[in-house]
Amino acid sequence: MNDPLPDERRRAQRYDLDLSVKLAGDKATMRNISSTGLYVLANESFEPGADVDIEVFFPSLGGETNRLTGVGRVIRTCTEAQRRFGIGLKFTSWQFA
Repeated sequence: MNDPLPDERRRAQRYDLDLSVKLAGDKATMRNISSTGLYVLANESFEPGADVDIEVFFPSLGGETNRLTGVGRVIRTCTEAQRRFGIGLKFTSWQFA
């Protein structure tokens, strides 16, 4: 893994993962995750500072789906391709369910 660049603002290493996510109950796609937050593509935008319910679905070798649930604070949003929104969230609480 690459070390963050010296001018990089992120404090935690990001891991690129393409997983199913729910933000405030709506489907979205996670692009990366770290110990402090995640970046997703969603059909709906959220205001920076908003707290949003998060569910991340991790596949399991045993056939069961593992879920990470919690709340994330919207740090930034941007417009992505195909009328989707990129949303950076910082975890405020989380747990594996």
